[in-house]
Amino acid sequence: MPRFLIVVALTLPVSGRGHCTLDGKASHHDLGTEAVQAMSKSAAQPSWQESLFLSIPSNSSARASLEYITSKPHVAGTVGDLHMAEYVRDSFRREGITAELDPQKVLLTYPIRSALQLVDSTGRVVSAAKLAEDVLQEDNTSDTWWRNHTFNAFSPSGDVTAPVVYANFGLPEDFAALKAAGVDVRGTIALMRYGKCFRGLKAMNAQKAGALAAAIYSDPEQDGYAQGSVYPYGPWRPESSVQRGSIQFISLCAGDPTRAYAPHGKSVEELCGYSREELIPQIPVLPISYGDAAIFLDSLGGKEAPASFKGALNITYRTGPTQMQYKVRMQVDNHFQSSPVWNVVGKIPGTLPADLDQPVLLGNHRDAWVYGAADPNSGTAQLLEVAKGLGELLRRGWRPLRSIYLCSWSGEEYGLLGSTAWGEVNGDGPGALLKRALAYLNVDVGVSGAHFRAAGTPSLAQLLSGVLGQVHHPASQKPLSEHWSGRLYSLGSGSDYTVFIDRLGIPSLDMSFTPGEAHYGVYHSVYDSFNWMATEGDPNFTYHVAMSQVWGLTALRLAGSDDRGNLPLPLNLSIQAQAISSYIAEAKQTLNHTTPERVLRFEPLEQATAAFLQAADKSSEEADRLRKLGPPAFDEIVAFNNKIGLLERSFLMESGLPGRKWFRHCLQAPGLYTGYAAKTLPGITEAISAKDWQLAQAFPEAAESLVAGELAQIYQLVKAKSDRMSQKEAELHRSECVVAEAVVAAKVHLREELDELLRSSQRELRKEASVQRRRLEELFQKAQEEFRKAVEWRREARTLKGTVNNEIETREKLQKKVQELLRREKALKQQHELERKRWAEEKEQLQKQALPLWLPLLADLGPVAVAVAVRGEGGSSPESPRAMAVSVRHGVPELSDSFDLQMTLLALCKCLHESGQVPASRLAIELHKVRFSTMKQLHPINAECSFQRAMRSERILTQCVGYADRFLAIELFNTCKVLAKGLRSNPQLLPGVHLALGPQMWEWHPQPGTLRLLGDCIPRTQTFRSTLAQQRDVVVISGGGFGSAVRRVTKSASLLMKTGGSWENLPPMVKKREFHAAAFLNGKLYVCGGLNDDLEQEKAGEEAVHGSVECFDPRTKTWRQLPRMPVRRHHHECTSHRGCIFVSGGISPDRPGGEGPLATVECYDPSKQRWSQMPAMSTERKGHTAASVNGKLFACGGGSAPACLIEHLDDSLRFWVPGPRNGTEAVQTCLASTGYQGQLYILTHEVAPTILPDQIFLQRFNLMTGEWKVMPLEVFIQ
Repeated sequence: MPRFLIVVALTLPVSGRGHCTLDGKASHHDLGTEAVQAMSKSAAQPSWQESLFLSIPSNSSARASLEYITSKPHVAGTVGDLHMAEYVRDSFRREGITAELDPQKVLLTYPIRSALQLVDSTGRVVSAAKLAEDVLQEDNTSDTWWRNHTFNAFSPSGDVTAPVVYANFGLPEDFAALKAAGVDVRGTIALMRYGKCFRGLKAMNAQKAGALAAAIYSDPEQDGYAQGSVYPYGPWRPESSVQRGSIQFISLCAGDPTRAYAPHGKSVEELCGYSREELIPQIPVLPISYGDAAIFLDSLGGKEAPASFKGALNITYRTGPTQMQYKVRMQVDNHFQSSPVWNVVGKIPGTLPADLDQPVLLGNHRDAWVYGAADPNSGTAQLLEVAKGLGELLRRGWRPLRSIYLCSWSGEEYGLLGSTAWGEVNGDGPGALLKRALAYLNVDVGVSGAHFRAAGTPSLAQLLSGVLGQVHHPASQKPLSEHWSGRLYSLGSGSDYTVFIDRLGIPSLDMSFTPGEAHYGVYHSVYDSFNWMATEGDPNFTYHVAMSQVWGLTALRLAGSDDRGNLPLPLNLSIQAQAISSYIAEAKQTLNHTTPERVLRFEPLEQATAAFLQAADKSSEEADRLRKLGPPAFDEIVAFNNKIGLLERSFLMESGLPGRKWFRHCLQAPGLYTGYAAKTLPGITEAISAKDWQLAQAFPEAAESLVAGELAQIYQLVKAKSDRMSQKEAELHRSECVVAEAVVAAKVHLREELDELLRSSQRELRKEASVQRRRLEELFQKAQEEFRKAVEWRREARTLKGTVNNEIETREKLQKKVQELLRREKALKQQHELERKRWAEEKEQLQKQALPLWLPLLADLGPVAVAVAVRGEGGSSPESPRAMAVSVRHGVPELSDSFDLQMTLLALCKCLHESGQVPASRLAIELHKVRFSTMKQLHPINAECSFQRAMRSERILTQCVGYADRFLAIELFNTCKVLAKGLRSNPQLLPGVHLALGPQMWEWHPQPGTLRLLGDCIPRTQTFRSTLAQQRDVVVISGGGFGSAVRRVTKSASLLMKTGGSWENLPPMVKKREFHAAAFLNGKLYVCGGLNDDLEQEKAGEEAVHGSVECFDPRTKTWRQLPRMPVRRHHHECTSHRGCIFVSGGISPDRPGGEGPLATVECYDPSKQRWSQMPAMSTERKGHTAASVNGKLFACGGGSAPACLIEHLDDSLRFWVPGPRNGTEAVQTCLASTGYQGQLYILTHEVAPTILPDQIFLQRFNLMTGEWKVMPLEVFIQ
């Protein structure tokens, strides 16, 4: 969430009662930096535990943690979120910290689809927003499914067509300015830019103004090129970047708008005073990039916008509305669902008894808008570093005095869901965990720049200053306190501290390293990635280490250490009292600025604050006295800490703030119309802004009663204890004097005895040392002589060893060479003998063959049919003969270079060889090699090798042995030329595309455009919902089912060869399937996904939607299971392409946001036997078709709106390229697609419940020109 907390700043005074002047911006005292340095120098030096802790966090460890956490998207409530929750839990446990998952059921929303279009008066789309973030080559995680889904959480669905009005930042004063300028917002779409206030309040203000919808964009003035170079060349927001985010009205009530977890049985109305509908917008809202926003801003008419409305885009900013000839259509489709989010809570128990324990909490949210390298997972990596440091202390025997809780929240990005749920459940009721909590320390965006920034409760300011004095700034290596201005900003909302400070009254602190006043440039976009952090945010991860040290050291000083005993809490109430004085001054200034003539009585509140300041000064003196006494004053320290630790809760109003009962802190709360930024004394200042003078006067009196009553008790407590302790101090002083005199006398006597003993010992040691020195010198000389001899012996041994090793190596090499020569000689003799025998056999066999049988075929160019019966493999099965029939026509034109001659050549050679008419020769071997390159082409017309190139190839002819083989090769070439002409003139001889429509099978020939009904020839067990796959003249139909109330699905599969004309039952598949997909690759059938049988799902281990894959091998007649697809799906498409199986689209229950259509594509490589993720299609598709044409993979039809829109996968396999439309997308759907003569042919049908022959059309897409053409189609029904 954003961290725009710049409203109130507390500057730490040097001494006395200095205060801040507050003007709605970050004010500060001129001596703030000096005050910080003075406090840091006077602060306690680090103990051994603190020194050890500061040495533990490392940049390499933080980098590794962040790289893993950002390796996958982890939006709240998704599988990635759960996976990262388990990772954090396990990391805590490895450090010896007890940790558990804390699931909370909340309301979440996910995007389905959206559109934003500029249309003319006829409804024609003139221009449209991309609503997608670009894939950057420099950022390898930017190509994710989420880049196409830019949305605002809790936006309702809607379809609005209206003019656009530009409303600047969407503040109430911006809408007032539009109204004053005569611009009517009612019935329009409000276009606003991010900044100044929380995005949810922009939607609320637009809704109140009467807008029908709203769009919010990031202007480059705030975080784009106006700030510097854009990512990936700098840290700022690029043109296509979109800021996602929640639009819940968190300034009314934070947390789940339904309170599905029902804390203590209370409904959302009881807790917040509002219903669910009042806490979220009722108009659709959509975030867009400034690249998309420029389209609609440029279409605006009306007056030129005032200077305060202008951003940094190179356009003329106008207020609107849109020019008369244009309107804008916004479509938003979001899915609402109740889902769990997973908090992780780790605990280090303290040594104090439970009734005296004052827990210290550290928190960071884990869920992100996609990757979240800065927001929030820089903080997550730092939390893990803190855990490592505490774990090391635990291993060294350290135990904290007070319990420490490490919390990893989820659901924060949706509206502080996880932390609010945990805080409400554990904050109320007897014995609640948070009843005695001492402090909450929050880190959200831990690192996004180099400037340290903190916001929090003023009583924690001195503690923070002392901690900063012990941690060095990564750039200068000077203490961080020298780089901090001393401004401690007031807490508003926008992060997980909200429930702790605003609802429960627990002192809180929020810390970060920021780039300055501007927000970091990739906030809430897909580019908030590890690559951004590693190149722009914190390349060396040194700021991650510094924040981990500050965070952990603050926690250690609040928790205390068991070995040091219980000491007064490090809270400074004097600074708290000074802050209240500054809040009153700000309220007076607001009154004078709003209505100078009005007078409000602040005297009661000022008097109570003065009493508070007096008691706070006394409490500081009491803390110093108790700190000197130490552990012996345990009972008094416990009483003092109980009072001081619970002080912040005295500022809570049981009934809550006016109109916002969930917010109970009377000193600070998020502004009603700012959301993030804080309002001090909110009941007074917001009543003044609303000119509710009765409420404005009543609130100071209520606040006075809260402040004065509690502080009077503190004052009396401190005074009574001070009187008692003065007597004890006098007695203690007298005892100390007596003890001191005795100690001095004992020290003098002991010193004299020690001096005499030391002198006598020194004399004896000198004598003994001289004797030992002489003895050692003699031994040293002998050792040197022995060492020189040993060195000479070692040198001689090394020389001798090297000579021996060289001789051994030379001998081994010679032996190996001799053995190799003998093996080669033997092999050559054997080969020579085999060649001699083979030549003799071929010569004898050639004489017996009737080679001239083929000459009549060459001579006769009329229609000829050649049929050669060839038996199956092994040649011994008469029941399964295969035949090849070829029809030849005379007088046809020459072939084009795209015709596949090698396929025909291979078929002839194989038939002649297997029938015994061609001898086994090297020609047959070479043609067998050719098979592997030509069989990749599923259709002869699509092959790459031409007749002319084959004729020029000398490689085949040079492989021929003898005159007979060479003569045969030339004969076969000439024969193939004639046969190729015949196939070219009569394409019906080539296998057609088979379609299964219900119980009927059709055969489709793209050229010359025929669709022939083959009859009800599908096996009865596979009549409905089955899948058909084809490779040339082999057709296999698999799976299918029947029934609607209870679906029954089959495992059966059947094979049809056109030459045989009848179905052959194949072995059943392993799984029952329907609505699955199948494709041939390298002669094998691959079957993927589909739906299971309704009754089969009830069995253990079975699933409703298959992710399994099976492969059928025709040679072994067996099915085998392959690795599962990464995503389960049905109604998808399966296609062979580039030697792999590509699965695209379909419907999946694993889809984020619930079951629905997919745009994802997966690829299975049989050689590696694994699946890999491919780029997603530009649109979600189900029930579509796909075809591989000229090396490109095409997806056709099946989309939600463009039913026949095509797109193809780029040659680099990195992205999909949409094709031009054919004008019939809205009224026709795609039945089949195939490639023919280098062009894409699509068979379409008008959208209707029943497929009728007269409504089927044939369209051709020319890959070279990119043009569509409707082709003639003849339908034959037998």
